[in-house]
Amino acid sequence: MALDLGTIVTAVEMVQKAIELCNKIVDLPEKMKALGRRMERQNILLLQVEKFVKKYATGVDPILEAGQRTDLMRIIGNIKENAVKVYELLERVDKGILSAEHNLEFRSKTAARIWYALIERPNESIEAIMEDINHDRKELSDYVNIISAEISAKGLLMLKANAVMEAEQREKEKEKEKEAAELKKKTKDKGKDKSPSPSPSKPATTTNTSSKPQNLQVITVTPPKTKIRASPSPSPLPLRQDYKILFVDPRNQARSVVAQSLLLLLGALTTTLQSQAKSFPKSASAAWRISQVHSAGFFVSHKSTLTPSVTSSLPYSHKSYKMGPFPGNEPPNPVALSAVFDNKSYPYAFKSDIQKRMVNRRSVGLTENAFKDYDYIIVFTNREHDNMVRLKDALIKMGKLSVRERGGKGRVLHLGTYIPQRNGAPREILAVTPRKDKNGKSLGEDRADWNKKAGEIKTALKGFLKEEMDWVMPDQEVGKATAGGKDALAVPK
Repeated sequence: MALDLGTIVTAVEMVQKAIELCNKIVDLPEKMKALGRRMERQNILLLQVEKFVKKYATGVDPILEAGQRTDLMRIIGNIKENAVKVYELLERVDKGILSAEHNLEFRSKTAARIWYALIERPNESIEAIMEDINHDRKELSDYVNIISAEISAKGLLMLKANAVMEAEQREKEKEKEKEAAELKKKTKDKGKDKSPSPSPSKPATTTNTSSKPQNLQVITVTPPKTKIRASPSPSPLPLRQDYKILFVDPRNQARSVVAQSLLLLLGALTTTLQSQAKSFPKSASAAWRISQVHSAGFFVSHKSTLTPSVTSSLPYSHKSYKMGPFPGNEPPNPVALSAVFDNKSYPYAFKSDIQKRMVNRRSVGLTENAFKDYDYIIVFTNREHDNMVRLKDALIKMGKLSVRERGGKGRVLHLGTYIPQRNGAPREILAVTPRKDKNGKSLGEDRADWNKKAGEIKTALKGFLKEEMDWVMPDQEVGKATAGGKDALAVPK
């Protein structure tokens, strides 16, 4: 499936139409204002995708595999669908329509504002739309990073990355100015004698498309040091601490198990040192926000609830992308696990507990509900990412999965995007291959190779935690007196 420019342009126009109406309406209920602000941030990324496809009509399609292109168009379709919902809701408010179905209207727009703010209170539906917008924005951000990095790696022209971030920063500043103005107005209405807030250095202006990156300069640049990730949403909901992570590779014996082990260790370390250190941040954002960490094999049959025909009949982008099936129920790769545990890192009692758990586990396959049960499904290569989004698309077509799962579940991530190479392309975290002697005889996998691979995965995991969950790296000097002691804690499942 090719990227359809017409569909992308239609989605952009619908989003901008909803944003313009939101900015036009005076005295809009706060929930609806927040809805507009989220759409503005989503629009920054959507405009970037539009520019990529317009500029490199013949160059973007080969960057993404067929399954990834289908997945991206699904996301853009979801964005358009939400924009239509938002526009229709705002239109009802603006025109004072009580019920379009029964042709009922308010006599005044003021009455309409009061109705929607105090009586009808459509907050539940608005919250659901805001949740969908936030999820779509994050998924769109993942593809913007993949596309922009690959374009840069191929030496093509790309949009100036920091211009996008500057546009986001301008939006944040405008939001602060609006909040300051509203606070000042409320204070004045209450008759309180308070000194006014300092005037911003630049006068606040109404939001319009000129503040968005439509006119970004197109130049030849070196890969940006900072990846373009989705900016934090305005009016954030309380921070979750129950995220569920699933690592997936073909066999579930090496990389996925190493990643699972390392994330469990990082979680246990964070929880332990946070409980011991007086200086460690106690805020909700500093807390460990993951409740479960698991791993599975894409082509493994053991404990998989997917019928064998599902993975075997997928329209793989290349013949080499299809493997197995593998029976599973196999122990982890001992050399891989030794790179994680047989060292001086994490000198705490929890390390041996996690090691026992990982040594005793056996390889398992994917379940049919993986996209419903896990918030993040993390893979290691572009091939594995394409396979995973193809599986997601197949389950949607079979009616086993919704086009967009509630709660933002089932976001597929390429772990290598958190450790970009010098040319900007996501790093492919490939499996370790056995070494051979001069005669071509296999010598088996080398511990040094796995030490390097484990370090690579650990670096990527830290990048993921910092960017997606605002994780704070704990000070390992704290709590050394209790290292190796009975430092009890609840290790994530």
